Amino acid sequence: MKHIPCGYYAFQKIPRNDGLCPIFDRIRTSMPRATFNSVMTVKFAPRNPAEDLPNATLSPLLAHTSMSNTTENRLNTTIAQADFVLIGAAMATIAAKLPAISLTDVQRQRMKRINVANKVFVEDAIHHVEAHGAGILPPYISATAMQTDLTLYEQADQIRAMLTALLQHIDDIRQVTGDELYSTALMAYRAFENAHKVGVPNATMAYQALHARFNGQGRAPDKELKK
Repeated sequence: MKHIPCGYYAFQKIPRNDGLCPIFDRIRTSMPRATFNSVMTVKFAPRNPAEDLPNATLSPLLAHTSMSNTTENRLNTTIAQADFVLIGAAMATIAAKLPAISLTDVQRQRMKRINVANKVFVEDAIHHVEAHGAGILPPYISATAMQTDLTLYEQADQIRAMLTALLQHIDDIRQVTGDELYSTALMAYRAFENAHKVGVPNATMAYQALHARFNGQGRAPDKELKK
């Protein structure tokens, strides 16, 4: 069983025995109810007036609200520098093996695109140009040149599919680490804020520095914290 302390002097000024604890609520809403009920037992200790003192420390509460209790740390690693260098070299190798071409945004918008139906049409056109084009089509319409373009298009399409899967993997890494970073930073901000409110030394400077992030914004950070 896990016993979750509900502190009086951190996060919100709520007595321990009234059953309202933001830490408890965050844990409760982070897992299915059946799972929560099977593993969690919450005991609210009587309020200790000594915790009302301005110099009360936050460390007892923080010791009971570790990362494992508040957020899932799905990634706790980095890419080795040697591997990072190899990744960069591999991407440079790929770029060097591709035909050199660069378009402007206007050109990208104006150029025709191939979908499934258009690709079938192109393949049929190549067949008929090769089989029946002699004596009918001008010499600059070449089945050989068309087939070369089609082959390169198909190769680029396959490379794009592989890189799209890789890019999705990279985006997932960024999403997970970004979510963990920002969620933890918000929790730190809220702890500094409440420590500042009860006069814990050094908390005010940290709170004011972090609070600048939310100046002039309509969405309060505590609402983001509950996401």
